[in-house]
Amino acid sequence: MNKSMKHLYTFTGVICLSVSSTIALAGDYNFKPGLWESTATTKITGVPPEVAQFMANMSNNTHTETRCVMDVDTMLNADSNCDVKYTRVNAGEILVDLSCNTPEGPSSGKGEIYLKGTTASGSLAMDMPGGQFGAVKMKSTFKGKYIGACK
Repeated sequence: MNKSMKHLYTFTGVICLSVSSTIALAGDYNFKPGLWESTATTKITGVPPEVAQFMANMSNNTHTETRCVMDVDTMLNADSNCDVKYTRVNAGEILVDLSCNTPEGPSSGKGEIYLKGTTASGSLAMDMPGGQFGAVKMKSTFKGKYIGACK
């Protein structure tokens, strides 16, 4: 997998976990602080067919991460290349707008997060310049769950 595509996958996982956990702690949300596991599945479109096949052979497009989610300020700075703006709909729903600077160029996206106490889910759609492959679209869906107290 080339450096540009690897960066896209890493970027997606960080954003999904960071955005879901960051915004959840920003106020009185239906969310339990502690150790969370988040799994994101990403689909990238707009790359040439041979690159898409290569990517499919190299990865299942799923990334799982476990993180202690306790402090809003720390999580807001999880990816310093992105400006995150959010709108609280209610205690269980947040809308997100992202503007990011990546090595491949600026990207933007929109997402939604649903919180249910010890579970969370959502999606994120990004438009990215894609480096040597040109513009690509990335769609990630994620699910998270509280797995216990932080260690």
